[in-house]
Amino acid sequence: MGTLEHEGKEKQLEALVRRIEEMPGCLRDYRIWLQEKGIDATNMGAMGSAGGDDAYVCETKQKRSKLEGRRD
Repeated sequence: MGTLEHEGKEKQLEALVRRIEEMPGCLRDYRIWLQEKGIDATNMGAMGSAGGDDAYVCETKQKRSKLEGRRD
């Protein structure tokens, strides 16, 4: 691939890409899979969306605590 400086990491990346190519359905939206199984996934968020929200909340709290100072 030629995208990484470390040869070992490059080989790991190539192996990962090969595995993903061998399993074409492995990266599909889990909500579609659930709906195919008869489970209502209407209000479920996409994978990773909750993690993004958590990072935002933590960053916001950190900024507020720096601005306001610690009140014990």
